[in-house]
Amino acid sequence: MHPEPAAQSPCTKCDQQQGTDRVFRCNFSQGKAKNVVIKMLSAAGTGFFYTTTKNPRNVTRKLSLRKYDPIVRQHVIFNETKIKKG
Repeated sequence: MHPEPAAQSPCTKCDQQQGTDRVFRCNFSQGKAKNVVIKMLSAAGTGFFYTTTKNPRNVTRKLSLRKYDPIVRQHVIFNETKIKKG
């Protein structure tokens, strides 16, 4: 008296069947990347910058951090700017 195999249910995004290992083998992308790369530019006017990532869903405002600028050898304010592409 073996139990009957579980009924296979179709994937909600395509016509593939779900196996007993419960792994979908769909080739759909995972969606948009959550983090974006931003540039933190020194307010001292030296042109020095840091790059970092931020999640725009959690941090909606522009970042402004106090970090070290090695050109003026002081901690100064760094403001968020976009990275130029190309």
